[in-house]
Amino acid sequence: MQIVFMARGIAAMNQGQRGPVHGTRTDLTLPIQLNLADPITKTADIICEYRRIYADIDSWAELQTSVPGSPMDCDSTRDFNIALVIGESFIRSHSSLYGYALPTNPLLEKELQAGRLVLFTDMATPANLTTEVMRNVLNLNDVSSGEPWYQSIYFPALIKRAGWNVYHFDNQTVGRGSDSGISRLFYSDFNLQYTLDGVSDTVFAFDAPYARYAADRVANRKPGKSMVIYHLLGQHFPASERYEGEPHFSAADITVAGLDDSKKQLVAHYDNATLYNDAVVAGIIDSWRDSPTLLFYFSDHGEDLPDLGPVGGRVSSNPDDPAWLERQFHIPFMVWISDSFEERYPCLAEKIRRAADRPAMLDKLGYIILGLTGARTPYYKAERDVLDSAWRAEPRMTIGGFSCD
Repeated sequence: MQIVFMARGIAAMNQGQRGPVHGTRTDLTLPIQLNLADPITKTADIICEYRRIYADIDSWAELQTSVPGSPMDCDSTRDFNIALVIGESFIRSHSSLYGYALPTNPLLEKELQAGRLVLFTDMATPANLTTEVMRNVLNLNDVSSGEPWYQSIYFPALIKRAGWNVYHFDNQTVGRGSDSGISRLFYSDFNLQYTLDGVSDTVFAFDAPYARYAADRVANRKPGKSMVIYHLLGQHFPASERYEGEPHFSAADITVAGLDDSKKQLVAHYDNATLYNDAVVAGIIDSWRDSPTLLFYFSDHGEDLPDLGPVGGRVSSNPDDPAWLERQFHIPFMVWISDSFEERYPCLAEKIRRAADRPAMLDKLGYIILGLTGARTPYYKAERDVLDSAWRAEPRMTIGGFSCD
């Protein structure tokens, strides 16, 4: 009986045939695999998972070879920089930008009050695991339509062809051997040869020194307009290891009923990490303040804390509870608009502001960026660009098949 299940798992090669047992594809997970978690089954699961990962990446890399070529036709009047700041485990309900009682985002609130920050109110992510999010956000597939990431185009490669220099500065991984997931995507031979003009060569224990390192790299970038991707440690578990210095918040600041002091301290650690992260993102903004720039800041997924759900982290799925989907899949998403960008491109800035309350999906980010650059490519679909007048609201689904609406 065990051999049958093991063989069935190893035979499956792609995401459409089989999902990992950690819960992202609960519709495809066999209960028997969870109940009989003996070494043989675990080994078979690991073998299958790695085979599937490598097969998907090989398929993706082969498809990307259709992208390199002559420069893409583009609106020549659009000469600005793009910064994509990808956070980790940032929860809307613990952000003062979204109404949290404690002042966890004071610096970003100043940008909001000054009119430079546009806060999106209904953005959902396709997954609650970083690797799955990155694969589906940096490629042009539509999760809700059932399109797999490895059969779609990596949108930074199109931005490169449209005339932007592209950089990827990551505080989680360097080099394609760092892990079997996102690093093999970020640092694939294709990206290193055709897409990226610069990458990180080190990681830091905290995001503040990383942001200073990235600022130095940005200052020395090639002449011309740039798109820079930042990937932070953010507030990723454990939050107590995500900030430096003396804590600002303590367990006494957490007034949620029913929590003991140890759980209140966990929440306080998270709020301190969020406050620290606020300063990190504000520092990245400062490095772009004097140039025409659009800076996108968003979290890859949410998180559960003791004051929000029965279990901390993201170890269990509970799709029957709308609050679970809200906490882990409805994410903070904001666009910072520099003064010089506002002055040069007021119509584009207005498009961003008009779209702030639309029900959007993070895996459509590539269409937003392509639309803003004015790149003329058959890969762009205006109906998937939440900023465009042709955009259509459609049902939003996660990778696991859960409705975000």
